[in-house]
Amino acid sequence: MSQRRGEAAFRGKLVLVVLQDKAHPATRDGRSLWAVERPVSYVTPAGDMITAPAGMVTDLASIPRFARPVLAPDGPWVQAAVFHDLLYLTQGTGVWKGHPGITRPTPYSRAEADQVLRDAMADLGIPDWQAWLIYRAVRLGGGGGWGR
Repeated sequence: MSQRRGEAAFRGKLVLVVLQDKAHPATRDGRSLWAVERPVSYVTPAGDMITAPAGMVTDLASIPRFARPVLAPDGPWVQAAVFHDLLYLTQGTGVWKGHPGITRPTPYSRAEADQVLRDAMADLGIPDWQAWLIYRAVRLGGGGGWGR
């Protein structure tokens, strides 16, 4: 588990806007889509920086329906989920529409991206049982979202 907490690991304030047309929110697989309004960064325990650029699309935390009464997609782990989504969308490169999103010289593997999620949740002070459940869920069921 990371030894840092809160602001030390995160740079900038996460501001999201819901994506929608005149009458309906944009969705993917029944989940509302959001966009990062301005760049926000996360510094990993290894010292690498991951930056979610303005305009990057996220569906927040991909919590299975059966677990949503206990773990909401928009829970206190959202900030961690945004960086995880960036790594999944880009297959670990962090490059989104020409914006380089990582300072590390090599892309993250899927397992490393999932560990970034876990580390970021620890930095946010998410209780261990909740972080463990979310981490296990992405390890078991997240493969279909890698690069999607």
